[in-house]
Amino acid sequence: MLAFAREFHRREIAEQGEFTAAGHERWPVCRVGLTGNTGMKDLNRALVEFFGHPGRIRGTTAQLGQQALDCVLSCEVRVLVLDDLHFLKWGKTNVCFYFEVNAEGWVTRQIEFQGPELTPIAAASLDEWQQAHDAGLLDEYDNRFGITAELPVPEWEGHDPEQLTPEEFEEVWDTEPADRSQLGQPDS
Repeated sequence: MLAFAREFHRREIAEQGEFTAAGHERWPVCRVGLTGNTGMKDLNRALVEFFGHPGRIRGTTAQLGQQALDCVLSCEVRVLVLDDLHFLKWGKTNVCFYFEVNAEGWVTRQIEFQGPELTPIAAASLDEWQQAHDAGLLDEYDNRFGITAELPVPEWEGHDPEQLTPEEFEEVWDTEPADRSQLGQPDS
């Protein structure tokens, strides 16, 4: 496989040149080696490392994934070699969760996205939930926005959350409200 990748890389560079039309380095082949128990964040970080992207030091799984995609497209990658793909730890669901947690470990705001398009499926706030409860509108709130996790984070088992700064969470929450208004609404 590596001989094929090397030959393909050389042939593409010889035929297309070392740089893309946009002026990026051309990398027809990207090879990343995986080790035991590699998660999606590790894979995304390894891809970004391959290209020497300046954002490779930190970021969420989604941010690193977006950077990796940008690099793959900009450098016109045609072949992606993932050595030892069987080490990749696939998620059990296609849902991505973001949580804001208070000092005691309770979730105060929660956003859930589903699928590769990151379609919002829930965006709940504990304060809003409490207001809906007090107003007798809890069923409507739950049906439209969902609920926050019912146990404090330290009591969760089998989860290895990645830490976000308050600013990173706020960025996700702030991009959400336009779509949040559509949660729980029938598709038009």
